[in-house]
Amino acid sequence: MMALEGHTWTTDTETHSIRIQHLTDDERSAFIEHVTGAKIDPFLTPPEEETRYVSFLIKVENRAEVVATFNPQDCWLVTSRNQVLYPLVLDDLGASYRAMGSDLPEAYNVVRPAIVENRTMLLQGESIAGLLVYNMIKPKTKNFQIDVTLNWGDGNTIKTFAPYRRPKKK
Repeated sequence: MMALEGHTWTTDTETHSIRIQHLTDDERSAFIEHVTGAKIDPFLTPPEEETRYVSFLIKVENRAEVVATFNPQDCWLVTSRNQVLYPLVLDDLGASYRAMGSDLPEAYNVVRPAIVENRTMLLQGESIAGLLVYNMIKPKTKNFQIDVTLNWGDGNTIKTFAPYRRPKKK
């Protein structure tokens, strides 16, 4: 079970640690700058427009002797209105741009190191941290959760979730 510590949902056990924090636009931009050195955030909402994305900072650490596999595509955002969203994968976003006859803007490639996109195997003591970015949830949604799954090399699975309320409009 996850516990709320300040603005971060946490799970700390002998075998693993998981931390999830909902980020504001400013917090996400600061994280991107910290990781990439670039002062660019392609997920920012233009002025006078509805918010397009909701983002989270996730950190997963393996403390067990068994290899753990973390797949960000298993981090579903599930709403109270039965909407299920998967985190953005920049290669998929690029395919959407190409289908419209355009290239993925370079800003997305610049921020790629800050985003958790791919399945990662974690040995004991290893961790991974980065952004999970989702398309914005439907306007009438009030509550949602982020599901997190961690698979162990011995066949066991840990599933947990972090509950949230919809971010208020700016």
